[in-house]
Amino acid sequence: MDEQKSSQRLRSYLSFTIAGELFAMEVGCIIKIIEVNKFTKVPQSPPYFRGLTNFGGGVLPVMDTRIKFGFPAEAPAAIQLVLVIEVALNEESVPMRLGITIDEAREVFETDISRIKDYPAAGNRYKSDYITGVVERNNQFVIIVDATRLFSEKDMGEILDINH
Repeated sequence: MDEQKSSQRLRSYLSFTIAGELFAMEVGCIIKIIEVNKFTKVPQSPPYFRGLTNFGGGVLPVMDTRIKFGFPAEAPAAIQLVLVIEVALNEESVPMRLGITIDEAREVFETDISRIKDYPAAGNRYKSDYITGVVERNNQFVIIVDATRLFSEKDMGEILDINH
């Protein structure tokens, strides 16, 4: 019984970096990490929208997390790492696949959810809307991003308009 309770409290995360900062996302929403060397730009798209790319024979909208998270924009690398995730706006909506740019994939790790501390909204540069909390790992704080809250309904509406 204790083992079952313990396993229910463990979550698996993929850690990654963006602009030198360490983030993580639950692995359950991550489909794959791909390398992309070409994006198709879409006129009049939001500033954080990197473009479209091919994924499994379909169209994958890709978001630039540097801009979304408020980091200064940089010239994109020749090959960009993209985390393919599947998210739904709410419980009634159909999940959709999106790509988010990352600088480096680090590791998959497990942590007990009791180790995740609240993210202090005051004095921080990231919107707490899409941050679940922080966890200390190897003497470093890892910011836990909630994929389902990363994009607002307005953002998702704009993405859907681009994708159709």
